[in-house]
Amino acid sequence: MNKMHSEIVEYQKLIKNTDAKIDALREQATEKATKIEELRAQLLRYEECSLQSVFFTPMKTATDNEIKKLSDLILILNERIDNERHKYEELDITHRKTKEKKRKLERKVALVEDELKILKDSKRTSRASKTAIQKEQTFDGFPSTAASLGKKHSSIAAIAVRATETVSDETPSEGYDLLDKDELKYKLELAEEKLKILEDKLKMIEEEKQDDYNHLVDMIQTSKQLFNEALTVLKRDKCQCMS
Repeated sequence: MNKMHSEIVEYQKLIKNTDAKIDALREQATEKATKIEELRAQLLRYEECSLQSVFFTPMKTATDNEIKKLSDLILILNERIDNERHKYEELDITHRKTKEKKRKLERKVALVEDELKILKDSKRTSRASKTAIQKEQTFDGFPSTAASLGKKHSSIAAIAVRATETVSDETPSEGYDLLDKDELKYKLELAEEKLKILEDKLKMIEEEKQDDYNHLVDMIQTSKQLFNEALTVLKRDKCQCMS
């Protein structure tokens, strides 16, 4: 009887231990099930992140490429702007020199015209004096004395010499007398044509700069739009892979 009682006690202990093991296994099974659900949820998040990466990566790559192109373009444009600035400064200096040359040529033309007018007046005065002397000789009965005739010829020569000296004294010392009026007008026309060419070139450079600026603005706007679209996607579908 004692033996049976001992066996019953042993069986009860064994059953209790078995129940404890079963409870422990159930608890472990519950924990494993919870872990499996967490892993499934994490797997879903990874799949979502993969889908986001599929859509976002090309957009990010395009934006990076656009930013690189813009950076390269900005460097090129800065270099071109420096070159154009130097060209503009050189053209401006040439433009000023051409204007100054034009003013000098205009002054030369005016001086030559004045000199021609003075020369014509001097020749007219000389011819009038000579005609008056000839008329005087005719009215006086043509005196036969050589001294009188020589004196009159000396007077005519003196008048001519004085007229020549007057023209020579009033001629500028810068060599204007060597320049013909037609030659000066020709040089003036050349200067005006050169001035017009320089003005057209300046206008063309300004138009090219405006075109480059408009192109740069368009590229910047496109890059901003791509970047804002990518940022919107990230804010709307924020990746939770590391949660």
